[in-house]
Amino acid sequence: MILLLKILLLIFTFSFDISISLETYNGQCPHRSQMKTRASWVCGSNPLENYSCLYGTNGSVESCTDKSDYAAPGKRYVVKDNPHPENCPIYRYQPYKLWSNRSSDCEFIKSECGELGQIMCGIGTTIKDLTCRCDHTRGYAFLTTPRNVSLCEPTAEDCSCFLKICDKSFILASDYNCKPRQYLDEQITCITLPDQE
Repeated sequence: MILLLKILLLIFTFSFDISISLETYNGQCPHRSQMKTRASWVCGSNPLENYSCLYGTNGSVESCTDKSDYAAPGKRYVVKDNPHPENCPIYRYQPYKLWSNRSSDCEFIKSECGELGQIMCGIGTTIKDLTCRCDHTRGYAFLTTPRNVSLCEPTAEDCSCFLKICDKSFILASDYNCKPRQYLDEQITCITLPDQE
């Protein structure tokens, strides 16, 4: 009975390891929850010390020899000829340093400003999320006034908008106050991300 349990355990372990190894052949690095098991399978002793799976120009590249290093905020590690840091893609950001043996992608996807009345008004940076504002030209104002009256950071504050009704002879200005119709409002220029392919 004990021998049978050992054989079943060995079969289960073998099939689990094979299913994980197939993921990297599909050009994908293992999920964080599978990284320790994959590192043990590929590298043997001291797996997490030296194991890395980084994305390169031809899919993922696993290694057991690269010394762990970190990329500064706003950067990620990729492999071209050798592992090196490069800026995060425009749709992602990385606010803190990123260890090369933990991930090859910037951790955070930028917000979408897709709630009712919201519009994007700044693309952010490689270390900061983008900014949103409420579309005052369609009558929307912030439900809660953000730190910067004109812009809101969706990962740091509530950017919810509501439809603000002004009297008939008034319009909603860019500062979200109702002003006489003859009021010349300042133009707010918003920078948006290009469409994602």
